[in-house]
Amino acid sequence: MRRTLVLALLFGLIAPGLPARAHTGGTVTGFENPESAPWDGATGSFYVSNMGPGPIDPNGREPDGYISKLSGEGRMVAAKWVTGLRSPKGIHRRGDDLLVADVGQVVVIDVAGAKIRETIDLDAIASKGYAFQIETTYRAARAGFRVVEIPIHFVDREEGGSKMSRAIVAEAIWKVPALRLAGLRGRL
Repeated sequence: MRRTLVLALLFGLIAPGLPARAHTGGTVTGFENPESAPWDGATGSFYVSNMGPGPIDPNGREPDGYISKLSGEGRMVAAKWVTGLRSPKGIHRRGDDLLVADVGQVVVIDVAGAKIRETIDLDAIASKGYAFQIETTYRAARAGFRVVEIPIHFVDREEGGSKMSRAIVAEAIWKVPALRLAGLRGRL
């Protein structure tokens, strides 16, 4: 018992001085300013968003960004799996699609077809303030997204004032019927 205790103490004194060894999992090359790399359990793959060559321009609008596909083991399957994006960032799997946050747009990628199915133009949203929420929700519903309400209870404000200016209220009053008319005319 005493011997075990002495060995444990000696190991405790010596071990912190030993170099740590960690398995890095290897190195994958072939990316150009990678940003996001989520795991997709449905396909057993990683998808890596690449902002493209050259200096990083997170607000860049040149279509030189792309998505790479890696195997579950971390091997490159396709360096430029889907191309034509601007500066792609976050990636989320939804059903059969990947939703990619890109500059001024959301890109919907068909995973099975490895191609862009559609883009949702966020630059087209011109509203500000409260009307921005109305317009974004309306456009999302028209694009086929499910919109749900999640109630939040706010405690009454005890100090300060409302952030709803007259301009924001006026915009909301005219913007709602204008959105509806634009939708009926097929201009959204």
